[in-house]
Amino acid sequence: MHKNPRLLDGASYTKWMIATLPANIAYAPLATFVPLYILAIGGNVVQVALAAVAFNAVAMSTSFIWGKISDDTRQRKSLILVSYIAITILLTGMYYAHSIYGIMLLYAGIGIFQPASNTYNLLVMETDRKENWSRNLTKLQAIGNIGVIIGLAIAAAIAGIYGLHLVLEAFVAASVISIVFAAAFVIEPEVHPRIERSLLNRINDALLLMLTYPFRFVHMPKLHLEIKYMFKLHSARHVARSLGTPIALLCIAWFMYNIGMSMLNTEYSASLAVHGLSKSPIFTIMLAGMVLQTVMFYYSKRIIGSEVSGRMGAAAVALRGIAYTMIGTSFLASGLAFFSYNIITYTIAIGIAYPLYFTSSYMLLLNSLGDERKGGMIGLYSGIGWIGYFLGAAVAAGAVTQYGFMRYYMISSIPLFAAMYIFLVMVRSAGATALHKKMLSGTASANALPNRPAT
Repeated sequence: MHKNPRLLDGASYTKWMIATLPANIAYAPLATFVPLYILAIGGNVVQVALAAVAFNAVAMSTSFIWGKISDDTRQRKSLILVSYIAITILLTGMYYAHSIYGIMLLYAGIGIFQPASNTYNLLVMETDRKENWSRNLTKLQAIGNIGVIIGLAIAAAIAGIYGLHLVLEAFVAASVISIVFAAAFVIEPEVHPRIERSLLNRINDALLLMLTYPFRFVHMPKLHLEIKYMFKLHSARHVARSLGTPIALLCIAWFMYNIGMSMLNTEYSASLAVHGLSKSPIFTIMLAGMVLQTVMFYYSKRIIGSEVSGRMGAAAVALRGIAYTMIGTSFLASGLAFFSYNIITYTIAIGIAYPLYFTSSYMLLLNSLGDERKGGMIGLYSGIGWIGYFLGAAVAAGAVTQYGFMRYYMISSIPLFAAMYIFLVMVRSAGATALHKKMLSGTASANALPNRPAT
């Protein structure tokens, strides 16, 4: 690998990392901000769901395209700047837009360009020594989480007093700062990108980072090989039996989990506003969930331990499903009781259940994969999650008006309990396999007794 001494200096590298901070301040809270903004200019919850569907659709479609462009052009810094400049223009346009469908179109435009900036995980590996990769990937994720927290804190502090327009001004200002920081601190690496993208698929911390944040483009899977590997398909007769393999069960559970997660994320902030909660308390609820989630991600591996089984995944997803049901019942309350109920239940769902589920399922997935298929399988796993997330947003568009908020959130827990059942199937299957191996070991020991030398 070619070395660039400027990029191996600790202070310079820290400055390069800081370039991601204002971008996360500006972009990460948009999933909460845009629904409230649509409602503020006269929209409804169906239009909120349609905006989410449009954003997810274009982000999914363009994610791998940006990855291909990054490989072919080798211009990491240029792609980051293109992304930041385009999003800044679109956010500025959102400030002056007074049409609901104009806001939806601009939000979809952000979905086109946001994945272009996701070359940071590659830059981590192209700008520092191999022994520092895991530490720096963790640092990159921590800085991103801090940016999200700051963005939500800014919105919570000023939305109630000064309105959403000033919040949007703050996001635009942070986006402009991100352009300046990227131009000043990000330096093009002197390394062939195709080599690094193949290495990226072999670093567990890099794979975790790609799955933690949506639309972070990954190695494009060869679908016919990955699906065959996932389901262990050798003939059509093995289809039913193949659905019981650990990898297949994990992918199905991840798909169901993302449907339920998307149903909550798509409508949650809008439903709180419609039920009478003002803007600052809504951002405060999101902030509380994000703060605890950041802390729990740091401790989740310690809590789970080295012995990974499906029990923790089942418990975590069940906890989130219960929290969804409780969120549904909270719509029987109002005022301070409604706020208090939601800040507790949402924090449980996002801050506790999600990190534990994500970390345990991710560790199970890595334990089930061989190194030769890890990159492509992570690509397929991530893609399955995106499809589930897209479907959840699409379901939200019709279900929320059909059933009302209370029943809607109870319905959104159904995919989560389905994922819990899949994890319980994995636990039973693992127990049966262990018992079978123990019985075989005992039989082998018994068969070995006659071979003792005669006395």
